[in-house]
Parts: sequence; C-alpha cells; structure tokens
Amino acid sequence: MFGFDGRFFGPDQLTEALRGKVREMILTLAEAELAEVLAAQPYERKGERCGYRNGKRERWVSTGLGATVIELPRARLGQGEQEKEWQSRFIERYQRRARSVDSALLGCYLSGANGRRIRGALSPLLRGAPLSKSAISRIVGRL
Repeated sequence: MFGFDGRFFGPDQLTEALRGKVREMILTLAEAELAEVLAAQPYERKGERCGYRNGKRERWVSTGLGATVIELPRARLGQGEQEKEWQSRFIERYQRRARSVDSALLGCYLSGANGRRIRGALSPLLRGAPLSKSAISRIVGRL
C-alpha cells in the first residue's frame, strides 16, 4: 500500500528546495545570535568583546521539513574564572526535534495512536530521523 511519503505522488519539488535551505537558515540565525552576544564578528578585534569563538559542533535536528545536520558554532563567554560555554536560544542544549515535531507527536498520541503508529504517521515529517519509544514516552510525560 502506498503511503504519503512521496512514493505515490512523486517528489515534492517545493519541499525539497525548502529542506535544502533549512540548514543555511539555522546556521545564519545561530551566527547572528553569537555575533550579538560576543559583540564582535569573526576575526574582529574589539575592546568590548565578551568572549571567543571555539569551533563548531555537528548536530542532528528534526524539523517540520525533515532531519538535517547542522554545524552549530561554539563559544566561550567571559574571562578567567567566570568563563562559561555559550548556548543558543534557538536550539537548546540536547534538543533533537523542533517543537512542531513534538506537537505533531502529541496530537497523534492524544488521538489514541501507539508508538508504532506514531512513528508510521510521522515518518513523512521526520524523513528517516530516529524516533524511539523512550523519546515518545518522554514527550508524552511532559504533557
């Protein structure tokens, strides 16, 4: 039986184009946020600088357009003993799914679906991103 994951209707060109831009948009938001917090652009020397960039880390994030791998910038804020790691407001620490994905999961659960049916119903949205039964339990537990 054909599902709604693109096998029956064919690939959706608009969704594929948008999915390619998701990574760029997340990176642009994170870079702008970090530049604002540090009060300096990359390689810029300023006296009022609040910290230093510290490379990037790779993360998987499931959005409403599918899973994507992003390289989230890292930074150290402060000086000396007061130093701490910067955390983005857009992508929280350990966040693997957008809130829209969690909302869709809760909607399926509240309509009476079990874990296997939820994974099946959300497979077009997740596009191969992992969704374990313990992740479903944690999200439902927050309800």
